Amino acid sequence: MQSKRLILSAIIILFFAHSFEAHLQQDSAKQDEAKQDEAKVDEIPLLLQKLGYSFNKVADKVYEVPFTGKNVKNFNVRITYGGDVLLVVCKLADRREVNTRGGLALKLIELNNDYDFVKFALSKDALYTRIDIHKRLIDADELKFLIDAMAHVVDESILSIKRFFVVAKPKRG
Repeated sequence: MQSKRLILSAIIILFFAHSFEAHLQQDSAKQDEAKQDEAKVDEIPLLLQKLGYSFNKVADKVYEVPFTGKNVKNFNVRITYGGDVLLVVCKLADRREVNTRGGLALKLIELNNDYDFVKFALSKDALYTRIDIHKRLIDADELKFLIDAMAHVVDESILSIKRFFVVAKPKRG
């Protein structure tokens, strides 16, 4: 009877030791993946420089490329990483500057159809456009395509949504 307990105890100890070892291996793999993620983030400014863009670092992992369009005088395209996703984003207007009535939702749905790889969205803070892509797919050519596509879509689409922008009334002293 005592030998059965001893064998059972040994099996339980071995099971937990194996589980602990597997957990340590997972932690090590996660740390390696995090290091790779950090190295990938550091590639953004290198790729932007290689492509000849002027850009600013806005925050950690956030870079901004200025553009001048035909329909939008000056605007910025932002590039950032989050998790395993690269985001290319352009703010079109602050939420308070947008009239959300009168067909804006329908217009955004139509634009999401017209530019199927760019998402038009209205958050609690802003009206913006966004492209999401897995960061493992990014190289210099793909990044250039995404940034230029975003700039083109913003400059072109503004014509169909600027009627929803509210002109701020001047304050009286």
